[in-house]
Amino acid sequence: MMCLGSAPASAAPTAEVDVRGFGLLGNREMERSLSLLLDDGTRPALVDAGFIEDAALVLNSELVERGYHQAAVRVRWETPDGARGEALLDGRLTEPLPRPLLARRVWLRAEPGVRAVVADVEFKGLTEMGEDEAARFFRPDSGLYTTAAARSWSEDKMRRAAESMREELRARGLAEADVSVVASFPEAGGGEVNLVVTVTEGPRWRVVGWRAEVTGGGASLGGVPDYLPGSAWTRALAMDLAQATRAAYHRAGYAEARVRWRAEPAESPDAKGERPVTAVAEVDPGAAWTIGEVRFSGAVKTRVSTLETRARGLVHGAPYDPAEIDATRLRLARLGVFRTVEANGSDADGGEWRRTAPMPMAARAGRARWFSSWPRRRGGPRPG
Repeated sequence: MMCLGSAPASAAPTAEVDVRGFGLLGNREMERSLSLLLDDGTRPALVDAGFIEDAALVLNSELVERGYHQAAVRVRWETPDGARGEALLDGRLTEPLPRPLLARRVWLRAEPGVRAVVADVEFKGLTEMGEDEAARFFRPDSGLYTTAAARSWSEDKMRRAAESMREELRARGLAEADVSVVASFPEAGGGEVNLVVTVTEGPRWRVVGWRAEVTGGGASLGGVPDYLPGSAWTRALAMDLAQATRAAYHRAGYAEARVRWRAEPAESPDAKGERPVTAVAEVDPGAAWTIGEVRFSGAVKTRVSTLETRARGLVHGAPYDPAEIDATRLRLARLGVFRTVEANGSDADGGEWRRTAPMPMAARAGRARWFSSWPRRRGGPRPG
């Protein structure tokens, strides 16, 4: 039983809503969901027909998601004068509640009916993976005992399954892949469901070359792996290329470099049935940064020579590489004598930046707190 708004004992009584048919924990979960229908934070003493119908729709939607497509919710209510009423509400509200209606107590009981479960999956046009592997997207296999809940059918579940399978095919280089599902019911609205999954794989996208488009017309700084030509084009490959290219610019001091890779596919597949793709790197390098003066602060007992050894990659005039800054902080942190290690600095325009490496294993409170390096640059904003 849920009291809407959970008013204190001294306050006026509030309307009560009781949910049944979802199990002990499920009933409580659904009651909490229904409390969200009162998004204005009020604690009404009575609920109207609109609230009851909305509550029934929420429960029916949950039943449909669980595979019960003939489900309905039986509603009983009690008015302030003690009169009682009852109605059966389906997911389409074929017969709405009478109006006007105000109730102080409402009982909602789920009547699920027959669960729809996936019995058979037929594939058309699938060659990239085996049917057993593909069927797991639509009909999970939990081993010796697979529950009916795991095999339940709903339009949303099948849509998500088709999207997952499509993304898996595209991750294998079939960038034009698409998946559609058609279900047939031996019995209207429930029972065993047979699926027909139509797969349009399309040609595999194969990288045949690449080029860089650098803002300002500068030359590319590389970072492109040798295996790129001949690789299948995927979203994961584009992300790996962007990370590798960005790292190359960082090593050269372009701390704010922005990199995005995209594909330019050919209009027609080649003789092998694959679509040639030119990978294009869009690069905005930003301003080049160099390390200026390097200072250490807060190291009370640690020798400066020890700190300089750990910061060997930060020398005056060297490119400002965020990866080297982070590596230096970690080397200093591994000494085990500092509570925190920070890299603080200011640029030529007076801006400030800071990176912090907390050390939960700190052994000596009150010792060195941070490490600082001041970079310099030629124009452009400070590094983020």
